[in-house]
Amino acid sequence: GIEGGYKPNYQWEFSLRWTFVGGMPYTPFLEEASAAAGWGVFDTGRVNMSRLPDFNSLNLRFDRRFHFRRSSLILYISVSNVFDTRTPQMFLWNETSNSLTSQKPLGRIPLFGLELEF
Repeated sequence: GIEGGYKPNYQWEFSLRWTFVGGMPYTPFLEEASAAAGWGVFDTGRVNMSRLPDFNSLNLRFDRRFHFRRSSLILYISVSNVFDTRTPQMFLWNETSNSLTSQKPLGRIPLFGLELEF
């Protein structure tokens, strides 16, 4: 990953974090056997032989500082997962629907905040 920031003056600050992660290994399910059993049955002949897709994420943050005699007020806006990447992070057997499902991260998340430093 890469992290960095830029302060053009004492009032403004811009920062970013970019992450690229290769897919983790996982053991796939035997879908027909799992459906027949009603729970997840792993393919033990292929332990950690499959890989999740690669993951790519960008987070941005913009700060505006207001300086006072003994404190500073910081207003910020931050956006996590700017690219809205929904790459599966894990595969699960859903016993309710009796089917293979994937767990995905949250999409793009905007955050607004206020900080007081003294």
